[in-house]
Amino acid sequence: MSKSNNKREKKQHGCLFTFFEFIFQLMGLIPGIFVVAWINEVTGSTLLTEISAFIFPFGGMCLFTFLLGPIEEGITVYEYWGIGRKKSKELSKDEKDNAEPFEQVPHFGKLFGYDQIEEFIGDVHFEKYVGEDGSTSPDIMVSEDDKWVCILGGYIPLDLLCGYNEKNNVLYTIDGATIKLPRRAKFPWARKELREFFEARGQYYTTMPNFGEYTLEDALGKQKSLSKADWARVRYKWEKETLKRNPNRSRLGLEKFEPLAEGGGAGEVFFERVLTEAEIKRAAKAVRKKEVKLSDFLVFEKYKNEFSVCNGVELLGMMGDSRRLEGIDFLFDCLGDVDEAYFLGAAELLKEYPKELVHQKMEERVKLAYESKDALKLAGILFLSKRLNYETEYIRQKKEEIRQAKDEELQEALESVTDTRQYLQYMLKE
Repeated sequence: MSKSNNKREKKQHGCLFTFFEFIFQLMGLIPGIFVVAWINEVTGSTLLTEISAFIFPFGGMCLFTFLLGPIEEGITVYEYWGIGRKKSKELSKDEKDNAEPFEQVPHFGKLFGYDQIEEFIGDVHFEKYVGEDGSTSPDIMVSEDDKWVCILGGYIPLDLLCGYNEKNNVLYTIDGATIKLPRRAKFPWARKELREFFEARGQYYTTMPNFGEYTLEDALGKQKSLSKADWARVRYKWEKETLKRNPNRSRLGLEKFEPLAEGGGAGEVFFERVLTEAEIKRAAKAVRKKEVKLSDFLVFEKYKNEFSVCNGVELLGMMGDSRRLEGIDFLFDCLGDVDEAYFLGAAELLKEYPKELVHQKMEERVKLAYESKDALKLAGILFLSKRLNYETEYIRQKKEEIRQAKDEELQEALESVTDTRQYLQYMLKE
């Protein structure tokens, strides 16, 4: 039976499961009673028998309870008790003293203002987080645009959340805040869900770097506006600065990067976290020496988060013109969402590619985006069109159809894009 099925069974048959759980606990009395009888027979001491009668039957019940925990949650004993989890350091005195309480919008409610938060996420749709094994989490929800996470009822911007200290039951944010999680987050199943959530999104920090606030403040500006702040690029800049100031990766709970994986192909860390310039140069050197294929680093689906995708963009930027051509499809994949950290880097790099090749790809991609009614991908191509001062033939035809009132689909797709992408309306002007 799968882990998710175990949880579903428990939920559907809660009363029945509780009844059998009680029966199993009672079964723990039996070996305890036998031990008491054996002590009485061997020692003949009334005092020792009475003491053992208090200890061993109760101990047997506790033992069965401990064994039932992992079974009930559908996980191993090691997972249940946190054995083998990512090492987490003790909190410093300052972290303990300044740790912020858990509330509906922990830390960021005060930073941005509760009214602004409520207005900003009021229309955002959240769905239960689906783990890599296909099971849904009852404690974690993620917004449809993948920008907010709701953990145990507390809303936090995903781009500004950088770490989880399982041992001390706290979260870390990129502006140096430590957020206390509620007590129920200490339950083994809750710890497991949080741990798997962070691991699925790439490597995360188990100890908080004591800098970065100035980076966040500079990027957010004095108004601290949620709508104006470019969170993704703020986070990417912060990650680069963090690695620059902390050459000892292990102290931050990060794995060392090796360009070549043990079984061949690209090293997994390339897809899991932001790399330093020196680390990306090592990957480029491995490609030039033909130790690993460039294409192995350009599998868009393998990246765990938007920030690690920037590694691929930077790697292509280090390649020579002829070898760089291999990555043109990867760069066009990076134009799928203007809000992501890798978008601008990919768009700028495409300006260095042969115009004829880029124009050809633009025609192909804009047609696919339009026919699939994908407003985000369409936005990316139109942004590139403006940067290159080149309008695709396909869009010219569609604009003409709009003028002739033969096709309103493009107009509707463009108007559905948020006001932060006003340049799309610019593309519709005469």
